Amino acid sequence: MNSTPPFTTAHVEYRRDETGRFAPGNRPPNGNKKGRLGGRAQALQTLDRMLAQERNQENLANALQAHFDADPIRFFKTLIMPLLPQDLKIHTTAETGFSWMTLPEIILRKNS
Repeated sequence: MNSTPPFTTAHVEYRRDETGRFAPGNRPPNGNKKGRLGGRAQALQTLDRMLAQERNQENLANALQAHFDADPIRFFKTLIMPLLPQDLKIHTTAETGFSWMTLPEIILRKNS
C-alpha cells in the first residue's frame, strides 16, 4: 500500500494512506481537552453573565415592554413565536377564540 509522507505534530509521526486519511494505528490523540469551549459557547456564557445582572434585567424588561406597547402583534411574531416549540400551532375555535394544539393533534383532526 502506498502512503504519503508522514504528518508530524509535536514530534510524533502519523502516517496517512493514499486518500489522506490516517493509516490504521496512526490516529493522533483526540482534539481539544474535555470541557474546552469554542468562541460561540464562550460568547453565550458572557451573555448569560451579563443578563443575570439585576440592572440589566430591569433594562431588558423596560425595553421589551416598550417594544410590546408599540406593536403587540409584531412583538409576538418576532420575539415569542420563534421561542415556541415548532410543533405547536394555534387553532381557532368559536367557543374560546383560539387554543394551542400540537402538530399530532392537528394531523389527527384533519384525518378524522
